[in-house]
Amino acid sequence: MSIEKIPAKYQEFFDLYADVDHESVRDYTLVRLNQKNDVLQSLQHAYDRNAQKYPDFIRRLIERGKFLEPVNEELDFIDDEMSVMRVYNTGLAMASVALDALAYEMGVDESIWRNMWVELPENADFVYMRADEQCTNPQECAQIGERLVELGQKSYDALEPPYQQLYSAVADTYETRLSNPQVLRSSFGFIMCFGRNVIYSFSTDERLDKAVRGILVRPIDDRQVRHLLPKRELRRARRDLLKYHRSQE
Repeated sequence: MSIEKIPAKYQEFFDLYADVDHESVRDYTLVRLNQKNDVLQSLQHAYDRNAQKYPDFIRRLIERGKFLEPVNEELDFIDDEMSVMRVYNTGLAMASVALDALAYEMGVDESIWRNMWVELPENADFVYMRADEQCTNPQECAQIGERLVELGQKSYDALEPPYQQLYSAVADTYETRLSNPQVLRSSFGFIMCFGRNVIYSFSTDERLDKAVRGILVRPIDDRQVRHLLPKRELRRARRDLLKYHRSQE
């Protein structure tokens, strides 16, 4: 008795979002950031716009980034200029412009994806911090900040190449003025990666249904599928496909 070998193409990673044009998102973002011939000015404008139009969104992300700023024994910030947070906010602004471009590409309104993010559970976008975790001394606060940087770096590494190219292009424009490139890269990676998944979620169900139909009708006559395959099998295939996709993220 022989065992049929699964064709190689069916063993490859399945990407629900393979049709998303990340290069166009990158290019459009760079156009927006270079409109005034001053990237830093454009990023400041993007941050101010978020703060004005979406204060809850900004407040939530600042609550994560504040752990990057050193504190004293009284848990007051040591640096009155908040220089680390300024770098974090620059990464936030860069990611928000790119996420709006991605949302436009996928037909998602900029206010909707932000509102969805804000309505998520408190620890949903900071998986290494418990909801009840508190800072009682500078060392504990610093440890949370270190975890945020680690999470951000991993998120950055998981981004599609066009977004890493976007980061490099922006960072290179003011390299001599960049005080903390690690924080900038991590904040951009953390916010860009999570925001991308939020935006993706608006089309996940539709894409799963389309993928299941494609898998089923490829090897079998369509009439046979409609008449012989129970609905529960369709639901099972859809569930398994979603589980596999999430395991690859």
